[in-house]
Amino acid sequence: MSDPAELEPGAPREITARVVAEIAAAFAPDGFVYRPSARKLVRQAGEFRFEVYFQASRSNWPGLSVELWIHGLVFSKALKTWEANSPWPFQVTGCVGGGQIGNLDPTPDWLVWQFVDPSTRAAVTQAAIMRIRSSALPFFEVCTDRDRLLACLEVDERPLAVGLGSRPLGLALWLGDRDLARRLGCRQLERGDALAAYREGVRTYRANGIPRQEYELVNELAAITVAFDLSFDD
Repeated sequence: MSDPAELEPGAPREITARVVAEIAAAFAPDGFVYRPSARKLVRQAGEFRFEVYFQASRSNWPGLSVELWIHGLVFSKALKTWEANSPWPFQVTGCVGGGQIGNLDPTPDWLVWQFVDPSTRAAVTQAAIMRIRSSALPFFEVCTDRDRLLACLEVDERPLAVGLGSRPLGLALWLGDRDLARRLGCRQLERGDALAAYREGVRTYRANGIPRQEYELVNELAAITVAFDLSFDD
């Protein structure tokens, strides 16, 4: 890294805007549209919307740090319609999955992109472009292919667990695979000593209805059991 005295003293917001615009230009041929006010790239492909979002660190400081985290997300109009019209008891988002791009790979990795140093900024920018291509874009393709998406859920639901911990079960139900949804629910219950709390949640929701609020995972599973008549207690 350059000597601190040689670092660019410009405001992190200005540097971030230039870097993100340069990254965005690299994806224009792929059909992505840059939305500067939202600091994200967007591409619409039929029912699916792909987003690459750039999150700036709150710790950025002129001449000291210009850190970014890069996220990739996939949304589906069909999923959003299903969430709104099915017994799905949670928030309607239409989000198929995604997250910080390092976590979209088989071996998760938290990636921080530091652009404060002018001498390395171009190299870091190119590395970010390459990582989006190697991590986010292939993940986007998986999310548009039913069979590959189901296979991903079967092996490792982690990248698809955006928001609620039970979201992978919702994806399986949306795709019409109740057996997979059941296996996922049973798998999640096996990860902790939660069976008693799950059973109590089922009893409570059957008697009083399902409240629309954020839940602990065990209560999410109980809510899905009541909403879809799908037991994870076998």
